[in-house]
Amino acid sequence: MKARIDAVMEKAIRACRIVGTVVIVTKDEETVYCRAAGYADREMGKPVETQTIFRLA
Repeated sequence: MKARIDAVMEKAIRACRIVGTVVIVTKDEETVYCRAAGYADREMGKPVETQTIFRLA
């Protein structure tokens, strides 16, 4: 599962569909996967962190 999620995230970033993302998967109230990838601010080179807050419009 982890490899498949990683592949989807990386593909979306490489295709410029997204700039950055955080994916958290839980099962039975336990975190089984948590990863941040890409940029929170591409121009400043600031990477996404697991605590990054995203603005949606």
